[in-house]
Amino acid sequence: MSFGEIAASTDERAKTFGYTEEDITRIISTADNTVSFQTAQTNNDLSNRLLNVSKKDITLSLHSSTLIEYVKAKRIPRGLRSGLQPLNSITDPEFHIKWEGIWNKASLDAMVLTIQYLQPMINKTHKEIEEVKSKLMEAYTEKTDYDKILTEIKSGLDRFRKELLTRKLRKFERDTKDYAAGKVYVWKDRSPRQQQMWRFGLPGHRRARDQEQDGGRHTWRNAWSSAGSDSDDPAQTYRDFGSSGGLRPPFFSGQGRGAGDGRSRCPMGATNRRDTDEADGGQRRSQRKPQPRQFYRP
Repeated sequence: MSFGEIAASTDERAKTFGYTEEDITRIISTADNTVSFQTAQTNNDLSNRLLNVSKKDITLSLHSSTLIEYVKAKRIPRGLRSGLQPLNSITDPEFHIKWEGIWNKASLDAMVLTIQYLQPMINKTHKEIEEVKSKLMEAYTEKTDYDKILTEIKSGLDRFRKELLTRKLRKFERDTKDYAAGKVYVWKDRSPRQQQMWRFGLPGHRRARDQEQDGGRHTWRNAWSSAGSDSDDPAQTYRDFGSSGGLRPPFFSGQGRGAGDGRSRCPMGATNRRDTDEADGGQRRSQRKPQPRQFYRP
């Protein structure tokens, strides 16, 4: 079959969508960029409900506000950077600039889309908070008791917001340093810190294997971000997997087809067929229950 015949076998096509600069300005200017601290309390059920809804409101509002700051600064957080790499055979700088610009645009549009659809959720939580507050005010007969509980909840929410804001500011600073150092995309500097664990994409768009072997150390990183893990500490390094107490990657100790010295497939730590039988309680292979493979996520 030819390319045309194969393509004609289905009518499904890649759908596209994009925001204009006017759309982006309009959306972020009308988005709620404040964090609400509306709280109240009466009985345990209502107070717990109000506390949870208020935390949800803070989380959504602060997430929206943080994304707005990224869009204003025209920077992409690690978790939203594309990991697709350009063809190695094309070395034209203009091609690389346009390649980066295409995925930057996609990531920025994804953030604007998230901001836009967070607003109805934020408005919904605001209304829910007002409803719970009204019920709490009706349930409390003594204003002093109501004020006391309100103060306690607000104090807890203040701590919650402060911790969440501190974490987001730390990540924003980390991402800003990525741009300042020119280490945003792995294909621009081939930094080992930014290598990827998975290999997929178009022909030639191969992610470098995210495993370093330097002095007996192995490093596994986030598979979805081109700049590594989205955790506070991007360098998640483990000691040699074979050492005492170390973590073992999947298909270790001769697991997998063609692994080891050609002997039969063995469970982790088993070295021959006899060890395999002992590890499985002496059962035949047909009698053994299938065991799910264990994959380690950094």
